[in-house]
Amino acid sequence: MPPHIAKFLAFGLFGVFALAAGYVARRRNWLHEDRSRTIHYYTVVWLWSAALLLSLWRIPPLTENLWLVAIQPLLMAAGAYGIIPLAKLIGCKGQQLAVIALAAGLSNNGFGMGAYLCFSILHPPEEALAYGLAFASITNAAMVPLLYPLARLYSPATTAGESFARLLVRSYLDARAMPMYAALVGVALAIAQVPFPAAIDTWYVIDILAYAGAFGGYFGIGLRLHIGGSAAYLKQHILLAAVKFTAIPLAAVAILWAIHLTAHPLGPVASQVARIESAMPSAVVMVALANMFHLDARFASTLWAWNMLLFMLVPLPVVLWLFV
Repeated sequence: MPPHIAKFLAFGLFGVFALAAGYVARRRNWLHEDRSRTIHYYTVVWLWSAALLLSLWRIPPLTENLWLVAIQPLLMAAGAYGIIPLAKLIGCKGQQLAVIALAAGLSNNGFGMGAYLCFSILHPPEEALAYGLAFASITNAAMVPLLYPLARLYSPATTAGESFARLLVRSYLDARAMPMYAALVGVALAIAQVPFPAAIDTWYVIDILAYAGAFGGYFGIGLRLHIGGSAAYLKQHILLAAVKFTAIPLAAVAILWAIHLTAHPLGPVASQVARIESAMPSAVVMVALANMFHLDARFASTLWAWNMLLFMLVPLPVVLWLFV
């Protein structure tokens, strides 16, 4: 087995272990499932923020890379707001509607899946990781104006009648927006061409953050995961899979085709990363947001788990066949 595939599979197995550990901890009453909210909070605010800053520090400051700022928000908005009318047709409403919109708009394109997959199968791996985490960082930045107000709108913790402008301001001033600011610092360091500390690679700091962040994300989901009753959401699972694994990748192909007609097309590595990232399943952060905004985290965990399983069975083998 090629070393890069083995590395990705090892990371995936670690994620499965963390998920199972959280599930077992809840079932044996070692931790209450509400603890997942705290775990996800600190994972997002500190671990993922640090990882984003360090990884984006090395992204090549090229003019064509500005396209990345447009691609990901377009795909997020298309997924999140495009699925809402379809979800209403199958009976989703209230918190469930917000959760499925978050699931469609947020892809697992960070350390937990997409970026690490790009790091494992593309060359040069460091550049692929930087582009992959660029997608993750743009997601963290764009979800504040695009998706936080949607989450707040359906959150039982939101003040009734609160205006969109106030929801938006609160989203930017919230500590949960820390990954966005960390990403901006990383990009600023890259543009300023500040030398990247060699010790970060020597001591495998990014790998450590990747595993620590994955553990926090997956363990928190495991605490919320309830296997029984998943069949009741069959229509939601089918709809989400159709959007995540068909509609969004096709939209990405169309966007990339249009970009390559311009004077500053994306480079080959960035284009490969964009295609891979567009096919990723729902993000771990989707469950974290459902947790942090007091939405239906059990439904979010069920959606995430089945979407991830479907990804492993069909889209992932296709991605490996196309790019390895």
